[in-house]
Amino acid sequence: MNIFYIIIIILLILLIIKFINKPKTDEVLDEEVESDYSKESIQILEKYFPDKDFKKNINIEDFRNKLEVKSFYKKELKLIIKNTLHRIDVHYKFSINSNKPYSDFTTFKLAANEVIDYCVENDIDINNAIILTLLTLSSESIKEKLEDEFDDNKYLESFYELLPGFIERYNKKLLN
Repeated sequence: MNIFYIIIIILLILLIIKFINKPKTDEVLDEEVESDYSKESIQILEKYFPDKDFKKNINIEDFRNKLEVKSFYKKELKLIIKNTLHRIDVHYKFSINSNKPYSDFTTFKLAANEVIDYCVENDIDINNAIILTLLTLSSESIKEKLEDEFDDNKYLESFYELLPGFIERYNKKLLN
C-alpha cells in the first residue's frame, strides 16, 4: 500500500511540473509563429523604419504603407528597370549557354544589385534604396521576366529573404 501512495505522489509531482512548464513553451511557440519573415530582415526594417510592425503584412499595399512609399520615384524606377532588364537578359543567356541554373530569385538579386548601383552612384540613402528595391521587384516589367506566378505574399517573402544580403552589399559598395 505504501508503494501505491509513493507512485501516486510521484505522478502528481510530475503532472504539476508539466503544467507549470507548459505555459512557458506555449509562449515560446507563440513568439515563433508571430512572424512569417526572417528575424534579421525584421530587425533591419525596424532599424531603418522605426515605430512600424514588420512581423505581419496583410498584403504588399500594407507593406508599402508601412514604408511610406511615395510616387516620386518614377524617373529612378524607369532607369533602374531598363538597366535591370538588360542585365537579366544577359545573365539569363549566359546561364543557359553555360548550363548553369537560373531561378526567379536570381532575377530578384540582379534587380537588387542594379538598385544598389544606382543608389550609390546618385547618393540615395538606405531607406530610399529599400523602397526602390521593393518597387523594382514588384514592377510589371520584372514580373514578366519571372517563370513562376508570384502573388503578393511570395513577393514579400522574397523581399524579406533578399533584404539582409541587399543591406550588406549596399554598405560594402558604399565603402568602396
